Amino acid sequence: MASSLVDGVLLGALVLTCLCVVPMYLKLKRLDRVQAEYGRAFAQTSQALTQAGEALRGFTGEGREILEALSAKIDEARRTLADLDARQRPPPLKTFAKTAAKTAARRPDGRRAAPDPTPPPRDPFR
Repeated sequence: MASSLVDGVLLGALVLTCLCVVPMYLKLKRLDRVQAEYGRAFAQTSQALTQAGEALRGFTGEGREILEALSAKIDEARRTLADLDARQRPPPLKTFAKTAAKTAARRPDGRRAAPDPTPPPRDPFR
């Protein structure tokens, strides 16, 4: 009889242990699934960040090339503008007046002509 009593207590403890272990086992299975999902998400995130880093390095290199090309084009445009300004600027009147006077002072046969009695025009930019 004492053996039956001890067997009953042990059977109750075994049933109680099973009732505690089964929910814990289910929780561990669920934790394992969640951990696998987190692992996949982490791997995808890592891959995405790697691709983003490569794209950023590519943009940096391309951006540097574009910046250098734009800088060269801007310098070229500035030189072209300076050349255009120099071409559009009228020659100084003194130089023009001296050249005109020298040209007018010669006759077609090469001899000097009489000096022009009119004074040279005034420089309006002075």
